[in-house]
Amino acid sequence: MATMSFDREHGLALLFAAVLLAEILLISQTVDAYQLVMNGRAQGLLAAFGYLGQVAKWLVLSAVIAGLLLQSRWQAYFQRASAQFCWRRCMTIGGVHAVCYGFLFYLSWLIFGGTTAQAQSLGLVPLIAWLLAACATFVSWLLMLVSAQEVKRFVWREGVMLVAALLIAAVVWWLATLSANLWGPMADATFSLAAFWLQLLGAADIYIDPADKIMGAGDFFVHVANACSGYEGIGLVLAFTSVYLWVHRQEFRFPQALLLFPLGALCIWLLNSLRISLLVLLGAYVSPDVAVGGFHSQAGWLSFIATSVGLLWLAGKITFFNQSDVPVPASQAAIPPNNTNSEQAVATLIPVVVLLAATLVTSSLSAGFDYLYPIRLCAVLVALCWVWRALALPKLTLSWLPVLAGLVVAVLWGVMLGDTSVGDKRVQDGLDGLSPALALAWLACRFVGSVVTVPIAEELAFRGYLLCKFSRSESYVTGPIPFVLTGMAISSLAFGALHGAWLAGTVAGLFYGLVRWRSDSIWPSIVAHSVTNAALFIFAVAAGRWGLL
Repeated sequence: MATMSFDREHGLALLFAAVLLAEILLISQTVDAYQLVMNGRAQGLLAAFGYLGQVAKWLVLSAVIAGLLLQSRWQAYFQRASAQFCWRRCMTIGGVHAVCYGFLFYLSWLIFGGTTAQAQSLGLVPLIAWLLAACATFVSWLLMLVSAQEVKRFVWREGVMLVAALLIAAVVWWLATLSANLWGPMADATFSLAAFWLQLLGAADIYIDPADKIMGAGDFFVHVANACSGYEGIGLVLAFTSVYLWVHRQEFRFPQALLLFPLGALCIWLLNSLRISLLVLLGAYVSPDVAVGGFHSQAGWLSFIATSVGLLWLAGKITFFNQSDVPVPASQAAIPPNNTNSEQAVATLIPVVVLLAATLVTSSLSAGFDYLYPIRLCAVLVALCWVWRALALPKLTLSWLPVLAGLVVAVLWGVMLGDTSVGDKRVQDGLDGLSPALALAWLACRFVGSVVTVPIAEELAFRGYLLCKFSRSESYVTGPIPFVLTGMAISSLAFGALHGAWLAGTVAGLFYGLVRWRSDSIWPSIVAHSVTNAALFIFAVAAGRWGLL
């Protein structure tokens, strides 16, 4: 047996998790089982195989819920498994795992790679073999990490919790499916309110068709689909409020603070209906291209940010929600607050808030190509200059680790992003519409933004504030930080959610987080991020792959 250090334990766990994730992604990106459902010609067990993607999502959700239910006991299980880890067993079973996965990949290609008629002609044997290969692949992956006795002991002790996680995930999935039936009534209410806003704003030549949910003004018309009912915005606000209340739960009064949930949902719904009416006015009286190409997508994020910031302000100012008026014990009152650390925390967030606000504003006023990108660059530069002293960043030192990590992320980003032809054409058309001097100036601003301001602003927020906050680190930009899987996961997922390519963004965030963990300051992760963006920019200019920007 080999007992590993704390750092190597977590690094190895991440490596094995990355291997399993890569294997799943390789199959899911190569074949599509849901096509069996889409064409409707599959029968029997083959038709059920079309829902394997949904089953995989249910299992992932179950794993997340199980992690939450067993949160207090994971550390003990992890330490026990680490103490019993054996490289010889890992290498031996690893060969079996490779064979099982290779067989699974072949069967996946055989069943899902051709037409439905070809898959139907294969019979039941390949389908049953696929199920056995999938189970063997996962079990062999698990046995590389821990012994069979340890797996048996874990299942025996935590079987009830595991079953509960599966059931809870199934209920959540069922409720999510059931909620789709509510889109109709919600869309009706949203349409009626948007029509009210349109009339209140005094638009001329208004056209309103409640039956088909079409409204317009002048010669510009929009169809308000069920997806525009506001469920996505409500879900985002509720998720944001949940995370914020959980992180700062000691600062709030409960159950009073729970009122922030309906307040946030109502606010984002009202803003969503107002967004639809403003979209009609913008398309009718300003520019249809700007209304559809920029405002339509970006105004939703503006509403979300406005609602979230408003909730934070409301929760912090009104003592009905917080505990600011609760007397502080004398023993704690004698301890002066760490104002410097608090100022530094705020300073790490201001640049990315300005970046997001400027991005949403310039994008909403542009039709496809962001002509106003230089405004975004200047806004973030001003924000960085404003908070630079409060950040108290250490001296920049260079090493090979962030450079290599940045280049690896650039390659992964290009591969995972896939086809960028739509983005390539949009940027190319925008550049063609500018004079050579203006196009060169725009590219120069884009390069400075991609390589300087964006990496600094985003790394300060995600690896400076978020990662350190959930890793229970007292410093945000200097000093080593402990490895906390929760902090690494949350900061990486949040970083991925910020970008359109969420999966590539999450992987990139994980790499930058590991660089920060292996360093003594925030600078190495900034350098890694900058190297990634610089490499992508150079490749985009050389190959015309503008969609990578």
